[in-house]
Amino acid sequence: MKGANAVQLETLIKQHQGPVEDAGGASGSGSLVAGHSDISDQITLNQVDCLNQQAANHIRNALKADETYLESDVDEQLIISVPFNQAIKLHSLKIVPKDVAHAPKTIKLYVNRLTLGFDEADSVQETQTIVLSESDYEGNGLISLRFVKFQNVTSVILFIEDNLGDEETTQIKQLVFIGSPLDSTDMSALKKIEHEH
Repeated sequence: MKGANAVQLETLIKQHQGPVEDAGGASGSGSLVAGHSDISDQITLNQVDCLNQQAANHIRNALKADETYLESDVDEQLIISVPFNQAIKLHSLKIVPKDVAHAPKTIKLYVNRLTLGFDEADSVQETQTIVLSESDYEGNGLISLRFVKFQNVTSVILFIEDNLGDEETTQIKQLVFIGSPLDSTDMSALKKIEHEH
């Protein structure tokens, strides 16, 4: 590396990459897939939206790891809109159900759409449709996506059509996005470094 201080560069990279956990970590924020991790910190929380959610059991509950949960209101359907603060590569989803009977079954994903209503969900071409079974919620609960279709994602919409037990409502205890930033440098976190010349 010509003209660069390798030690300073390595120190800077380690400083901005954050803590590194091994793939077998028990925490929900660890690396579940090699080269990818929980990218919840990339979500623009104040712009997350959910249609047909209960007032008390809203989408913010599903974006944190505690005992609260998201629950649909009038029927089993939900439309969840999640914008990211920078372009990301989305590898997979992890859905932790409150119980399997109320867990999502059919999920349609739409990439880089700003809005979607229930009336247009069937007429707009989805990026991918996922049909889940009970076994998909066992183990680490990781749901792989067609990675090539999720390479430059600034927002994703999940249309949850139904649940496994044909229950009146759908419930999600936790929703985790696994991927990596398209540009791994978060420019807002960088500070000016003085040159040693």
